[in-house]
Amino acid sequence: MERGTRNRRSRPWVAPALAVLAPLLCPAAEAEWLIMHKQATIPAKSIELMPNGQIVKAVSIGGRTNTLRLASIAAIMKYATEGERKMPTGTGAYFVELLSGERMRVDNFTFDGSRLSADHFFLGRLTWPGRKLKRLVRADEVMIPEQSGFLGIRFRNGDTTQGRLLSIGRGAAMVNMPDIGKIPVGDLDTVTAFVFASRRAGRRKFYFTDEMNIEIMLKNNEVIAGRLTGVKGKAWVVKPEWREAPVEIPFAFIRAAAVHGTSVYLPDVTPAERKSEPYLKFVIPWKRDRSLSGRSLQVGTLSAHRGLATHSRTVLTYDLEGLTKTPLSFMTVVGMDSEVSGLDGSADVRIELDGKVVLKKRFTAATPPTPVRLSIPAGAGKMTIATDFGPNGSIADHVDWLYAAFVKAK
Repeated sequence: MERGTRNRRSRPWVAPALAVLAPLLCPAAEAEWLIMHKQATIPAKSIELMPNGQIVKAVSIGGRTNTLRLASIAAIMKYATEGERKMPTGTGAYFVELLSGERMRVDNFTFDGSRLSADHFFLGRLTWPGRKLKRLVRADEVMIPEQSGFLGIRFRNGDTTQGRLLSIGRGAAMVNMPDIGKIPVGDLDTVTAFVFASRRAGRRKFYFTDEMNIEIMLKNNEVIAGRLTGVKGKAWVVKPEWREAPVEIPFAFIRAAAVHGTSVYLPDVTPAERKSEPYLKFVIPWKRDRSLSGRSLQVGTLSAHRGLATHSRTVLTYDLEGLTKTPLSFMTVVGMDSEVSGLDGSADVRIELDGKVVLKKRFTAATPPTPVRLSIPAGAGKMTIATDFGPNGSIADHVDWLYAAFVKAK
């Protein structure tokens, strides 16, 4: 068992009340990191990954060192601070987005029908097999999804050339349009996105596994995933599936990390029921892995690339059958999205387990990022998360659920 954690015998409904108090007991201003551990959400002054890549040492606000297994962590987030070292982004105008959900900023790209090659400002020349590609998309639109089922090229003026991409290079692209044939496309500066696959990027099988995979979100909104093999100097070493050699990611570039294996993230689970009720005929559909404004999820100065964004009034009910063979912890950090925090918005958040309300709290722009941890007993059937109108109706009621995840409790 990890140091700094203890097993407690308690009623399963005690944990939520304690979790809501976490921001008051550990002010964010004193912490640089927030670790979502299966037994608690831990603020830390500093963290260090051990050379084997399996152990994280976290120094608490009071100076105590907690030794935590990476497999027991759902996510690690870094608070953004004024004057911190920025990450260079290079000159790449596009992101390459993989079906795994990874995304990297690139330039000078070519596609020969089977492989995409591009220059990355830090990693050099990179190559990906075509079967792993979702799209090439302009950097300012990386969080905007494509229309369902679309393949081909999308232009800034809204026009499209639909079909399978055959090649990109030398200032032109070739698309095989159904019932028409090969169509050349010039003037690539007018292109917003080259779409290789129609299915959504980032969707994973939502079962637990002992094979850990880590996704690292960088300060420039890139996401790199793979097996964490250890450390080298001041860098984390990750072995992606698409590269023979490991990638060294400087620790100073990291904004957040998600750990797959003993965690199942809520955006990968399709709700069994979903309801949205408009306010004065206005409603914003809930979103996976991005904010309601189409950007990274952000509460206070914490950012995430995995999670949910909900708007009042939204009710999502999840069928837990197949997930609750053993006890689970449901963990997340909740708050109003930072982009609308200056608009005096508010929302009421509610979570139910098998029809019983286990958490109810009002959030406003002044509410700090709030860690939530719920104990879910084995055999639990349904979980509902709801966002309801606050005092000001639907005004600026954008609620972000950072790294919302089910974690094996034992």
